[in-house]
Amino acid sequence: MNYQNFIFPVFYGFLFSSIASFARVFTQRARMAFYESSRKKINDKWKFILSGRSRCDHCQEIIAPVYLIPILGYIIARGKCSRCSSKISKNYIIEEVLAFMYGFIFYNLNSAAMPRLVIMPLYFFICYYISKIDFYYFLIPGESLLSFAALSVFEYIYIFHYPDLILSLSIPLTWFALLHLVNYLMPGKLGLADIHLILILTFASGYPHSIHLPSLASFVAIPYFFIKNKNMPWKDARKTKIPFGLYLSLAFLLLKLIPMSDIF
Repeated sequence: MNYQNFIFPVFYGFLFSSIASFARVFTQRARMAFYESSRKKINDKWKFILSGRSRCDHCQEIIAPVYLIPILGYIIARGKCSRCSSKISKNYIIEEVLAFMYGFIFYNLNSAAMPRLVIMPLYFFICYYISKIDFYYFLIPGESLLSFAALSVFEYIYIFHYPDLILSLSIPLTWFALLHLVNYLMPGKLGLADIHLILILTFASGYPHSIHLPSLASFVAIPYFFIKNKNMPWKDARKTKIPFGLYLSLAFLLLKLIPMSDIF
């Protein structure tokens, strides 16, 4: 048995679990610093976000390092705070397990492409941030769009070397123009920030992934829409806002799992 075929994917999976754990804390603090009423009391916002120990949501006790280990920390703590015995949300371990599975699968499908293994954790972090902020506030953070754009340009130039620049740009621009037309004909159906995000994500996806990304995001969003509005009259349900940035990010991550050579 080749242990590298098992150890490396597991290590990479735990890397993604760690990123999910850090991204969760980062996003929680960013919400407090930029989006909640508490922002007025926080002067040095980035220092608040990036510094300070993790604390229990209930008693504010500093969490010991052993309990911060992704997945294992939750199991060791038995799902409770070691001081106040309050239950820790199961969402924490669910997110970390899903992140582990994503990293594990991504490594196995892309182990031959080392540059992709290096850059993908950064994409994952930004997607997590976009998803959470859009889910709670129905907006796409401007800093995340700029970060995604810069990362995709770097990837385009230094990693993938896409052979057809015109094709790689034409599909994102076509989606961009088409969705602006839809937004013009049916105002309010799609936010401008979502359209900008689609432009960036389709470019970052590369051809041929860029063809499928908006459609896949819509397909993933359909179950959420019907589950959330199952007891609501259609005339009211159709007015419900959908955090489309969340589903665009999910679609992007799913498409990134698939090596481009395997699409066509």
